[in-house]
Amino acid sequence: MSSDKPGGRKTGITRREALHNLGAVAGAAAATPLIGCGDDTTGSGGGPQAPVGITHIVIVMMENRSYDHYFGARSLVEGKPGDGLSASMANLDTMGVSRAVYAETDFCVPDPPHGWDASRGQFAAGMNSGFVTEYEADHDGVLPYVMGYFQRPQLPVTWALADAYTICDR
Repeated sequence: MSSDKPGGRKTGITRREALHNLGAVAGAAAATPLIGCGDDTTGSGGGPQAPVGITHIVIVMMENRSYDHYFGARSLVEGKPGDGLSASMANLDTMGVSRAVYAETDFCVPDPPHGWDASRGQFAAGMNSGFVTEYEADHDGVLPYVMGYFQRPQLPVTWALADAYTICDR
């Protein structure tokens, strides 16, 4: 379905369709090693062999901001490897005040804007310096929650899964 976007941009696919298709491609790629793996009658006993190794693949896909909120403190607070947060990360607000990353205590955080213009403003030509100003423009009078992160005690199951399994930070 094609739609007009701000600035006269046209797109032939919605975000939901793109994510659906990406999931289908990832699923197909994950299943590729299994192609042609029918019953193995060459093993002992002549019947199919029990599965060995990986029996399930679970993919949890997050956008960068969600990753930083959920797992950014693993490198910042716990010194774990990965492309997480650093103490020097900050954005200026609309008054020129520096807003650094901080440990969030509120679980109900208003969502930042996700539109085309707001996303480009957040990215700020690669500087990633517009998150607070775009958040302020979308949420008048609300603290810049966009710079907050959660820690292990707040998300114990999520962090336990991250400890036990693979995290891809890119």
